Amino acid sequence: MNNDFWAALQSDMPEMLWAEHDENPNLIQRWSWVRLRDTGTGSEILFFENLKVLEVEVRTPTDPMAAQQLLAVLSSSPIWSASGQRHTMSWRLLTEDEDSRYDSYYAEAAEAVTKVMREGLGMDPTRMRYAAGDRSGPLDVQWTWSDLLTADRPSGRRAPEQCTDRGDFVERLDWLVLTQPWNDVSRLETPTISYHNGMEIISIGDSLEMTTIVEGVEEQQIQGLDHRLCSLGWRTVTREAGFAIWQYGPFPMHALSSNHQLRNLAQLLVTTLRDVYGVARPQDLVLATNTNYMGKELGIPSTRNWTYIG
Repeated sequence: MNNDFWAALQSDMPEMLWAEHDENPNLIQRWSWVRLRDTGTGSEILFFENLKVLEVEVRTPTDPMAAQQLLAVLSSSPIWSASGQRHTMSWRLLTEDEDSRYDSYYAEAAEAVTKVMREGLGMDPTRMRYAAGDRSGPLDVQWTWSDLLTADRPSGRRAPEQCTDRGDFVERLDWLVLTQPWNDVSRLETPTISYHNGMEIISIGDSLEMTTIVEGVEEQQIQGLDHRLCSLGWRTVTREAGFAIWQYGPFPMHALSSNHQLRNLAQLLVTTLRDVYGVARPQDLVLATNTNYMGKELGIPSTRNWTYIG
């Protein structure tokens, strides 16, 4: 079964790697990025457009033995090169001229990428999920391997309509952060906490950031909130009488897989809601959104967001 999966993945990989260019020359792709990840180990690989080239990126695991295994596989193929970031290896197509790329080159690339996933990262097809999107939000992909894998999109994996499990909520929220449309705002509201004005996930241009806002609180309470939020990595932006704003980020959107802080954004949001604001369960939240699908995908109540910035 596994051998059949890897054979199908490698066979389809050239179609994923191949990209046309227009006269400018800009990439013409059906997607801007595709992420494949192993839900058991957290290993992942990202295919994305970066300026006028297509890149494949894999983050070096923090475990020394896993990192050594990955680096051994990466070094066995000359098409992989270090990206210059400590915990990242990435591969860049060698030329922007599609006419000079031959079938044999894509076959070599497909073999190298599949080998990294199978032997370097130890990804298990039974635990693997996929997600895809561009600036407009999530996308559906129609390759052979997409029929063999489980979707990260909650409705795509037939997740329950209501989310009550915190671990599942982290995974749903990770998908939302990854696929949020550019120049958009999603806000997690806490109706039972009168002084909390919500957590905003803001995408502006090519960057992503979060804010959390409180008002109508005493200075002593703000001090306590400031201590707990800053210990989690939040940064104080505004702090005045009865009002305060903290920020996390901004991060460049193209660093979705390589930036450690950005990749743990969903977990940070849930940890902050639980440990700082005392939110016990996902159903105590309401998502203010500009889309027709995000609330359903998160499995929590949703309402219209009137702070759209696009």
